[in-house]
Amino acid sequence: PGVVRYKVVDGEGQMVGFAAGQEIEGAGWIVTIAVHPAHRRRGLGRALLEACEAALPQPVLRLAVRASNRPA
Repeated sequence: PGVVRYKVVDGEGQMVGFAAGQEIEGAGWIVTIAVHPAHRRRGLGRALLEACEAALPQPVLRLAVRASNRPA
């Protein structure tokens, strides 16, 4: 199965976001995705999600999000 990992770093080389995805039983799964609170609302999460979508071209892509995670 395919595995993808991405990270976003700021101008100082500090990681401020990451995502990982994997092909599981014919579907793409976004296993984890996060952006540091100080760097949210800048499109980083969307860019990470789109990178995973492009790298996991299965017909079904899944992402589980807690109901309490309203911004997601």
